[in-house]
Amino acid sequence: MQTACPLLWNHSFISTTSQVRPCCRAKTQHLTPDWKNINFTDGVNTHAHVSARKEMREGKWPSSCTICKMHEKKFGHSARLQYLEEYKIDYTKEPSNNDIQYIDVKFNNICNLACVMCNTDSSSELNKLVKTHAEFCPTSMGSFVDIDWQEQKKLDWCKKIISHGNLKILKTTGGEPFAQKHFWDLIDWCVANQFTYFKIHVTTNGTKFNRKFLDKLVKFKGVQLTISCDGTQEVYDYIRFGSKWEKFKQNIVILNEYINMHPNIFSKPNLHCVLQAYNCHNIDNLYDYAKEQGLNFTLDCFINPYNSVFSIESIPKKIRKRIISRSKLKHIQDYNIKKYISTMLNTRYNKTLSYNLKKYTCNLDSIRNTNYALINSPFDLTKID
Repeated sequence: MQTACPLLWNHSFISTTSQVRPCCRAKTQHLTPDWKNINFTDGVNTHAHVSARKEMREGKWPSSCTICKMHEKKFGHSARLQYLEEYKIDYTKEPSNNDIQYIDVKFNNICNLACVMCNTDSSSELNKLVKTHAEFCPTSMGSFVDIDWQEQKKLDWCKKIISHGNLKILKTTGGEPFAQKHFWDLIDWCVANQFTYFKIHVTTNGTKFNRKFLDKLVKFKGVQLTISCDGTQEVYDYIRFGSKWEKFKQNIVILNEYINMHPNIFSKPNLHCVLQAYNCHNIDNLYDYAKEQGLNFTLDCFINPYNSVFSIESIPKKIRKRIISRSKLKHIQDYNIKKYISTMLNTRYNKTLSYNLKKYTCNLDSIRNTNYALINSPFDLTKID
């Protein structure tokens, strides 16, 4: 069972578009055809789940699990290995939906920000941008989305699983969950029906923290927040379009007040960053801020999709080496920092992406009234010809 992952036995993932995947890390391009058009109310009993579990029992890596396979080979660590420590599963048995202990659901794409590395499935603001300025936006942002998000169906599914009494974690991302009606409808239903026996995990942009919302979350067994933040000061403002660094910092102060008042409810929050062309020179400052605020620092080095113009592949390797040579982080033996340094030094330069980065940066600056020069990147786009 050297490739087994508990999530194929005890976990239900539902994307914004209601697509089912083994977990949030599985990329659409890696999925076999049997993962398409699955009804998420089938839970862990779909033919795709059964097939993936069979491969795992045979010691094979399902193609949908390529990310963990790659991470284990390159870094010796993966989410799969983490979950193996957290969950004890009888891998010889086929599970039922009563065995689901972990729900990961995205209700819709409602979000108050239009972050450059995001996509229309996950940001309503970016969806508006692409709808009106598609010719100025890179393909990584996706196309305009106008679908039924099936929020009520997702809400009913979550209530059903919660009612079984076996859930350990309810995770939600977005969009921005703190701005989504159906997420709060679920929270209110749980509180009203005394289903607060499990932990809440929320991936949030941190712009909507307020005492009314936090007062609701502290009623649950535990709260784990992953706060998406991709830079400090001007870098933050540039990437996380629609928010401001000073306001973000104020919200972290409010959050820390609640953490201090409820130390047994809140786990140490994660400050999570997506490594990209716009912030690779700013990771030192972001790491320092996370530590100052008592936050875990986590980093996703592989921006999605892989051909995104915002990937660090767009930056010449010699510039990335210069950044690392000046970084104090090279002396820190933290898993995320080692990933950062390794990725910066070993990622191949893609000149075509550089040209496209310049093109789309100019486009976005034009329509958003922003200025790339303000992020003080050592990569001068004006020198690309």
